[in-house]
Amino acid sequence: MQKSKFKRQKYNSKVKSEECHRERVSGSTFAFLLAFLTFNFLLLSFPNPVSAHVLKSDGSVGAVIHIDPEDDPIAGQETGFYFEFKDKQNKFKAENCDCTFSVMAGGEEIFTQPLFQDNSPSLSNASVSYTFPRRDVYQVTVKGKPQTSNTFQPFTLTWDIRVERTVENTTSENTSSGWNTWIITHIPHIVGGILASSFFLWVVMRKRPKKTEK
Repeated sequence: MQKSKFKRQKYNSKVKSEECHRERVSGSTFAFLLAFLTFNFLLLSFPNPVSAHVLKSDGSVGAVIHIDPEDDPIAGQETGFYFEFKDKQNKFKAENCDCTFSVMAGGEEIFTQPLFQDNSPSLSNASVSYTFPRRDVYQVTVKGKPQTSNTFQPFTLTWDIRVERTVENTTSENTSSGWNTWIITHIPHIVGGILASSFFLWVVMRKRPKKTEK
């Protein structure tokens, strides 16, 4: 009788131990999945800063504008514009385009010049330089029409360009923006490291044997 009772107690103790083990494994798995999903969510929520290259299209012809410096013009400093043309019909040719580049402010045209100024125009030299006079919102427009018929269709492409920086405050802004960029870029890694460390400490603490009262 006592032997049977002892076996039952041993069996119950074993079952209880297995249940506790399963609870610990289940809790550890849940915590790991939670940390993993949180880390990936933050990683996707804070992407690295990238250049904003905007595609504008008119019919079959479109172009991506690239701006130097850093897609963020500075008033009082020369800005470079580079255009990457795309044509769904593959009919656009630089040498056959009467293309003009213009800048407008407040509905008034303040600058215009041919887009292709080289004697041998090509898509690789579709570039213009211009210095914005002050902080403002400008409209940059590229208009093109074929010099011969039955080629590409005429097009007009316009981008809104916001000029917020000036030469005077560029130096101080570069210092602060560099630090801010580092913080934004590394937030997912910092948070992920904290979560991983917390999970590791939690697992270690769970595995420590509890003291039994005598």
